[in-house]
Amino acid sequence: DSGLLDDNVNTLKLEVYTSDNTYFTAYSYTNVDNLEITDPTKVHYNGNTNIAGNFTIKPNGKFDLSTGTIDVTGNIYFEADATGMGQFIDHGTLNVTGTSTVEEYLISERWHLVSPPIDDAQIGVYFDIYLLEFDEPTNNWNYLVLPITIPMPVTKGYYAWSDNDKIGTTTVSYTGNL
Repeated sequence: DSGLLDDNVNTLKLEVYTSDNTYFTAYSYTNVDNLEITDPTKVHYNGNTNIAGNFTIKPNGKFDLSTGTIDVTGNIYFEADATGMGQFIDHGTLNVTGTSTVEEYLISERWHLVSPPIDDAQIGVYFDIYLLEFDEPTNNWNYLVLPITIPMPVTKGYYAWSDNDKIGTTTVSYTGNL
């Protein structure tokens, strides 16, 4: 299945339904005010688009920038909740003038493997959440507490535990550069 998007639309909301519910391919060169991905069907996008407003991927929304360029003048939001996380795969070029916010949903009383999706994350994102990093030379997991400005490199993984005695089930928000 494929579709052609019209030039100069205000808000483009891709809600895609295919017979096998796996993917939809959109080809376009267009200008839109806002782009919102809401459907769990993965959108494979090949094109060049200028988004004058915001680019949002709702929980369970899936977007694969297969080729081409998306220029976002506004902000990017990849949202998460109990139903899932917005997914974005970048094989093209994504340029963002505004800020990027990526959410991560943490269920309380269980460990989550996490890795920062932005290049300037700090451990303060996990304030009141137990955060562990692995120290390879000692073969131990160490708690990260203070200072909250300790950087979190993009390629590094961590364990996070949200305790009911502190904040319980919660959504963590990373804001910075993708």
